[in-house]
Amino acid sequence: MATYKSDNDEYLIEGREVYLLFQRGVRNAKLANNLQRLEVPSTMRNWKTINKLSMLAKEMEN
Repeated sequence: MATYKSDNDEYLIEGREVYLLFQRGVRNAKLANNLQRLEVPSTMRNWKTINKLSMLAKEMEN
């Protein structure tokens, strides 16, 4: 597991997953501007969407 933290950005790598936290938004993040250098398919979700997906998954379990 690899981690990184600056004043504005954080990331955590676990296996094939990369978790990013942009304290001041993705638009202002230097790290986000370099993601295309990975040259792999990727997708992003904001925190509101993650919470909604979690809620929907819990509803499906019931």
